[in-house]
Amino acid sequence: MQVPILNSEGKNVGTKTVLADWDARPVVHALLHQAVVASDANARRPWAHTKGRGEVRGGGRKPWRQKGTGRSRHGSIRSPLWKGGGTTFGPRHERTYAKRVPETMKRVALGMSVVTKVRDQEFHLVEYFPASLKTKELAAFLRKLGAERSVLVSPLAEFRQSLARAGRNLRGVIVKDSKTVTAADVVKSRHLVMTPESWAVLEQRIAPRRDA
Repeated sequence: MQVPILNSEGKNVGTKTVLADWDARPVVHALLHQAVVASDANARRPWAHTKGRGEVRGGGRKPWRQKGTGRSRHGSIRSPLWKGGGTTFGPRHERTYAKRVPETMKRVALGMSVVTKVRDQEFHLVEYFPASLKTKELAAFLRKLGAERSVLVSPLAEFRQSLARAGRNLRGVIVKDSKTVTAADVVKSRHLVMTPESWAVLEQRIAPRRDA
């Protein structure tokens, strides 16, 4: 698949062949869905937490003697049967929502997510990012590319911090370097912007493993 290389003015200055082995490959949307669900689940933190009878305050003394009162037997006023007592089967912060996705499935999902962007003409290769790395210049740069909102900018790792600082006040702009970007990041963003150098890093991650 041929992708144009754009300059800072959004004009075509060349072309590059990307994902040649994926040209006729169908996109499996179920796999992309699984990758996104797993990514969201792995990022989820179990904030809800209820206290059991051993964590609530009080209840150290037996409320009344075992026999002879005519009342039912109780050992603590912090039993789940009592108001102010512990909670039975409530949500706990030890719970994990993590889902495992095999590495091969992650790689294929990443490739398919990029293929979708290329076919929809939402994949932008640029010669370089603005040298000043200011928010105003980055906004104008993305506007010229036609990728103003919901953009995933993927530079090389050494430029990620500078670009992230420039893009953090731009709505919908996410900056992740090519070594850590995932299929979920690509799917959730409408446009994908990167340089040929950062694409070379991402392409190595997408390429099938050929073990010797």
